[in-house]
Amino acid sequence: MNVNAILGNQMIFLVSGRSGLFNDFSRLSGLINKFAFESANIADNSSKAPAVEFRLQAEGTHEFSLKDEFVQVGNTGVMVKVSDLALNESDSNVVADGKKYIVPVFSKAASATVTGTSYGDRITVNQDSSGNTILSVESGGETASLDLGKIASLTVNASAGEDTVNINVKNYFGGITISGGTEDDTIGVNADVSLNRGITVYGDSGIDKLTLSGNVSAVLASGGEGDDVIDARAMTGADLLARKFYGDNGQDLIYGTGGKDELYGGVGSDLLISGGGDDVAYGEAGNDTIYGDEGNDRIYGGTGADTLQGGSGADVINGNEDSDIIIGGGAGDALWGGEGNDYMYGGGNYQISLNSFLGKVEVTELYSFLSGGEGDDTFAPSSMAPWDTAPYSGTGSHLLDYDPAVDILV
Repeated sequence: MNVNAILGNQMIFLVSGRSGLFNDFSRLSGLINKFAFESANIADNSSKAPAVEFRLQAEGTHEFSLKDEFVQVGNTGVMVKVSDLALNESDSNVVADGKKYIVPVFSKAASATVTGTSYGDRITVNQDSSGNTILSVESGGETASLDLGKIASLTVNASAGEDTVNINVKNYFGGITISGGTEDDTIGVNADVSLNRGITVYGDSGIDKLTLSGNVSAVLASGGEGDDVIDARAMTGADLLARKFYGDNGQDLIYGTGGKDELYGGVGSDLLISGGGDDVAYGEAGNDTIYGDEGNDRIYGGTGADTLQGGSGADVINGNEDSDIIIGGGAGDALWGGEGNDYMYGGGNYQISLNSFLGKVEVTELYSFLSGGEGDDTFAPSSMAPWDTAPYSGTGSHLLDYDPAVDILV
């Protein structure tokens, strides 16, 4: 497990295993308060680790070298035996006391990067009452915690293995970036992030589950390869910046937020549910199902036999290629079938007149526009009355693009 905390040109770098390295390019005085591992197993999976070396240096002016033997005491305690100590500048604030955490104290906000192992890690980031960011890592049966202080941004690279990453931070003024790695990962982010910062989550390869919540205006989430789930239904935030969700390859399930979102299904038969707000959803390649729900949505099926439903609001829905099922749902919808043999249902309370079969049918009541495009299409603008007895009434007529030679009106 690697942890890098960077402040300008300053860095603390932790490596667990047979040897480790700390680098801090600021003054050592007061920087490191406590330093220890939870147990000897972090060193070499035995009850007594051979000499493990750690070094701190500061731009060539401060250098600290410590060789210890870590001996497990019972199930919880750690005894540290100092076998070699070299320090070229006096520093009384470096303490090895067997605690279960490492506490770097920064003078101001820094950036932190956490890189996982191949063993399947559980990485948890929380905040304490003072706003400090607390990192906890479970890897290979061992647990270590690290107080990162008030950092400005956080990056987590889970690496290989089936990892679980949970981020829970409030009143956070930095950005958050998470990469899942090559296996089946579970990533959860609950964050309140300032308007000029955002959250970026990559599932990468594997069957990943990404759950996002909190008050965030800028979001980019990508499932990557595999059949992924992206769930942002509990996320809020002002519609000032972009919130984008990508399924990429695989059969993906994407839930948008209650605000303005962009959803991209990618390759594969995906299910996209955009939620409230004026959303844009692209099914792209594959036989996709898209629900617009509330808001004035724009929905594009892409290639494949898609099922597209606008929900409430004045929606624009385009089936694009292949044979699609298109349902407007609310009033004021515009539906385009595109290529293929499409079925389109406008929804709403239609009244219609069938006075012309020369290519256009006049639809009244200011509800929807339906266009069949190429192919043998089926239109169902209303279920209020049989077409042969439906009364003609209302003003402000719209047009149904209808070809009696190939299209069906039901």
